[in-house]
Amino acid sequence: MSSAAFPADSDRPETPDATTAEGVPCVRCGYALVGLPEAGDCPECGTAIRVSLAGDRIVAADPRWLDQVQSGLRLLQVGVLAAGGSLAAFYGLLLIGLLGMFLGTLISITWPPVLESADEMLMSGLLFLVPAGTVAAAVGGWLITTAEPRDAERERPRAARPIARWGPALAVAFGAAAPVLKSSLPAPHDLIAWFAAFMGAALTAGLGLAALGERLRQLSARVPSSELADRFADESRWYRSTMRLTVGALGIRLAGVVLGLAAPAIAASVVAQLLDSLATLVVLFVVLATMIHVVRLARRAADLRRAMIEARRTDDPA
Repeated sequence: MSSAAFPADSDRPETPDATTAEGVPCVRCGYALVGLPEAGDCPECGTAIRVSLAGDRIVAADPRWLDQVQSGLRLLQVGVLAAGGSLAAFYGLLLIGLLGMFLGTLISITWPPVLESADEMLMSGLLFLVPAGTVAAAVGGWLITTAEPRDAERERPRAARPIARWGPALAVAFGAAAPVLKSSLPAPHDLIAWFAAFMGAALTAGLGLAALGERLRQLSARVPSSELADRFADESRWYRSTMRLTVGALGIRLAGVVLGLAAPAIAASVVAQLLDSLATLVVLFVVLATMIHVVRLARRAADLRRAMIEARRTDDPA
């Protein structure tokens, strides 16, 4: 299954069926195998020419690049699970604390100082793991989207790999700029800039995650594993859909802010308030659903890593 949203990573066909006289590129280094005997080896890297004629299998790729991708897949899995698990545990403890405060108003409860200190240390540790896991996942995504040596000069500008690499980075930049803009600009421009920055973050994050799903689909197809490829294609489509939904919901919120400045009476109407509340609920739902899908994407990345290791162990093309 292929995705129409992102073109192939290069102009090279996924399954070349040409002869060496037509200049088939080496699947490991990209060298043009023009006029070389099919029974020979690539003069650049020594890979058997028959491998390049046979197809675009992942095991024929540069071993150092494959090691980078596999390390990235592991970091992505560990980072996402660490950040997501820590965040879930933090909010779980927060809810337990709120429940304890509620019970404390009904019955007299005195917590030992040791337990209170341990609770504070645990909450601080969980909050530290969230950014640490996010950084690990970001580094993993960066390694996964490292350019393959043979495609470095032939890659199309709109290919999935560069979009997957820079989309999340731009999303983080937009997200970091939002509170800065809100605190530095005078009202009402602060709210407008804040919503605009978050719209940019939602757009670039959605594009980046969709492109990452497509990139993982391309890698899965080269293992080859059609089942994993189909799953990553589904993830890519889901991120594109939710990106449009999130940007639309944030656009409604932004329109509500602008309307409140231009026509306060209309903005205070029941319909405007309902639209604003609905947009807020949509954004919260999408954020929660995206967290779940990112965890699922990380689990499938772990499946891809295992499939790549197995393919390299049992199907060495050299």
